[in-house]
Amino acid sequence: MSTPPLVCEKCQGQMIATTIPKHGAGLRLVGYVLAVPSAFLLLIITVTLFIRPGGAADPGMAGAAGCVSAIFYGLLIIPLAISLVLLGNRKVWKCKTCGYVFDRG
Repeated sequence: MSTPPLVCEKCQGQMIATTIPKHGAGLRLVGYVLAVPSAFLLLIITVTLFIRPGGAADPGMAGAAGCVSAIFYGLLIIPLAISLVLLGNRKVWKCKTCGYVFDRG
């Protein structure tokens, strides 16, 4: 049993289920500018935690490095989360004929 197609209230054309960006191009650009460096730095921090040439000579330095890494993780998660919100999409019904958009909710 299939759902009957929705009819556009503006032009009586057929509506299709699709997704569109939540925000405009400017905010999406800000989202990419926040996401790329944050993800890259998180990757670098993760790699430096597990790969250390020669190992840690002083156990106290290893603990300090772990604390500094944890602080940077906390600071970098915030812009990464903001960028994911800015890059999100929303579900809509869009008319094939006139392009009218209706939120699916």
